Amino acid sequence: MHAELVPMMHAPPRFIALVAAALIGCGSNAPGVSDSSGSESPTTASSLAANQALLERRGPDGALNAILFRRLAIVYLTGNESTVSDEELPSKWFDLLVNRKASPESHLFHQFLERAESSKWSGPDDNEIVYEYWSGRTMPILLGSCDGQSPPPSSALTPIWESSDTRSQVKTLDAKFRLVVVRCRDANSNYTALRSRLDEVADFYAVSSKSTNALTLAQAQLFIKTPDRGIPVPEYLRQRAEISLRRVWDIILLSLPSGAKSTSVNLPYPALTFDRERMGLPAIGVDYARGMFNAFGKVRPLQTQYERMVYISPDFVRAAFIRCIASTHYDASLTPRLKIVLKEYLAGRRSEADLSDATFAARGDVAKMNQCMSEGIDFTLGHELGHFVGGIESEESADCVGHFISQEMHGNEPGLFRRLIFDLAKSREYKLLAIDDLSRRQLICRSELLSLFPGDDDRKVEAKLPLCAAVAPECTNPRFFKK
Repeated sequence: MHAELVPMMHAPPRFIALVAAALIGCGSNAPGVSDSSGSESPTTASSLAANQALLERRGPDGALNAILFRRLAIVYLTGNESTVSDEELPSKWFDLLVNRKASPESHLFHQFLERAESSKWSGPDDNEIVYEYWSGRTMPILLGSCDGQSPPPSSALTPIWESSDTRSQVKTLDAKFRLVVVRCRDANSNYTALRSRLDEVADFYAVSSKSTNALTLAQAQLFIKTPDRGIPVPEYLRQRAEISLRRVWDIILLSLPSGAKSTSVNLPYPALTFDRERMGLPAIGVDYARGMFNAFGKVRPLQTQYERMVYISPDFVRAAFIRCIASTHYDASLTPRLKIVLKEYLAGRRSEADLSDATFAARGDVAKMNQCMSEGIDFTLGHELGHFVGGIESEESADCVGHFISQEMHGNEPGLFRRLIFDLAKSREYKLLAIDDLSRRQLICRSELLSLFPGDDDRKVEAKLPLCAAVAPECTNPRFFKK
């Protein structure tokens, strides 16, 4: 996300070395280089494979920087009686402490909010993974102490009170910070206490399944008044959306009537945009939530034919990536590890097996991420492209198209649309969808209707998609909508 770049002037050299060791990991020792003058150089094929794997990782790694680089706040707590867990988002701490009696935790949280407010941010490069902590250029925010300092007197402690906008402000900090608790043991210093948590502390990009929703909504809160063009969409996410769009459209083409099919194949692929203003929609007020997780399609006249365009909000595709980080357990540290193994292999200090193992792991990470991204957004793309098919007009019919497309491509449905759009409509955060109460009830109705669509069978997708035109608008047509 953002990082404050300050010199690590006071960090002990051993501390930096420990962080480096945690990120690099341990590898097997290669046999020593043979003294024989006829020893062969490392094979070109292995080196090329490793370099190709590094090239493939530039995409997901760049997206990690743009979306999930979060500053660490290390909180030293004495004793084991605290109600906060060892690793939390700021909003989770807020929920645990708000409107309760003053405590050492609330005192430290006040300090955190002050430090977070005063921090200056600059975003890391979109295309290069930046290990600020590893390279010694970024210090975490340190709160509290294990070094025997006296705790503040009770009179100095203040509780956390909630005002009209406090919760929303704290939510945005989830996208920028991660709180890591270090529990002080008997006679432990800050340094020795931190060593036991080093692996977790070194991972800026960790997204647990329990924090995915909070982090996704924090992204929306962070950009709630930002025009789409001001919300970064890393190149990797653009590429994955474009690839999915073309694959989904190729499947939909199979279902078109013969006359429409012959016309459509001569047209270019539908265009994809992450900027709603390109869709020619009415201007949206500055203070209005900008449809954080919206998507829609539109057909515009283009001379004698039609130009198809699909819009996905930047936050939607960013949310898909955040969820994939959690579900695939994408390992950011594999990139520097592979670089080191490759360098040592070329110097004759690592075996070919070491390099092959590191290359295989790095490429496997990317393959899982690519698959997860497709599973997350294919239903949404199928829904929007479904509107371009003859007879598919209602939202329910388009849901049907998305359902069968996702089922054909992945054997599942409907990806992020259910886990984000439908579930968000049922939550108190539904206004992040920029919808009114009627639209909210319609989304909930569509979610229930989706479960009635037929399951997978032996028919080809081109035989199933035409059935979607007959789906009744039970949720979005006022005559059918259930009050």
